[in-house]
Amino acid sequence: MAVSDYQLIEAWQEVLRLSKLQAGQTVTLLTSSTTHPQTMQCAQIAAQSMGAIVNRLDLLPVNAEKALSRDSLAYLGTTPLTGNEAAIAALKASDLVLDLMTLLFSPEQIDILKSGTKILLARCCG
Repeated sequence: MAVSDYQLIEAWQEVLRLSKLQAGQTVTLLTSSTTHPQTMQCAQIAAQSMGAIVNRLDLLPVNAEKALSRDSLAYLGTTPLTGNEAAIAALKASDLVLDLMTLLFSPEQIDILKSGTKILLARCCG
């Protein structure tokens, strides 16, 4: 069943409220070329509507040929953040990262979390 933009924005706003997002905080959307456009756009609108400063960090997938499915990010190990100190610094400088590209269980995710940045993983395949 399709979800309207309105419904998805409302859902994002509720999740962001539960994440204790405050106006003026920095939210970075971590995306890739395979990020679902509706998910990305509605997350951005929801965060902006709550007064957040919104950035988007778009990284190219790595190890796509080793992925275990048609999802080029479905590979555990080296991530687009591996060795990418500038990107890691940007994420550490954020109050909240909306991970739309799946860094789950990566060393970079652990490093970012240790800095005090919150990470919310949300993956949608349309």
